[in-house]
Amino acid sequence: VKFESKNQIPAGIGIYRYLDSTGALIYIGKGEIRDRASSSERIEWGIEKIQYSFLNNDDECFKWENFYLKSFEDEHGILPAFNRISGRNS
Repeated sequence: VKFESKNQIPAGIGIYRYLDSTGALIYIGKGEIRDRASSSERIEWGIEKIQYSFLNNDDECFKWENFYLKSFEDEHGILPAFNRISGRNS
């Protein structure tokens, strides 16, 4: 979904990925997807798109967030830009 349409995301927990205008992955996170996207500091991140998946519970969110962070780091040698600055560093 486009970032400006974030309010159309249904309520629910899960994992999400933010992409910038070039399609680069800039953040991987977990939690209440719509609420996190509406957080004031994220407006300045240059988010163009939000990819997300709803999950059943916090344990699943934690598991999949760690999986995607590790996969990204294994492939690129670093975490996504805003995970290095702001998010939880696994």
